[in-house]
Amino acid sequence: MGTATAGVWRIPLAQLAERLSEIPEDRPVVVYCATGNRSVIAMSLLEHQGRAQVSNLIGGYEA
Repeated sequence: MGTATAGVWRIPLAQLAERLSEIPEDRPVVVYCATGNRSVIAMSLLEHQGRAQVSNLIGGYEA
């Protein structure tokens, strides 16, 4: 089970494909990482799985 605090799930990119069921499909999702590189990949994976409401935090949380 994922760690969820106030609607935040911390799922490493390497585990994202196997943990998709933990991410809500009925609301917008913002993906982020330190620099924004992995989150671009995560966003692409989610969109490929049919998730329409996915955004990337450009520059990551270091920006």
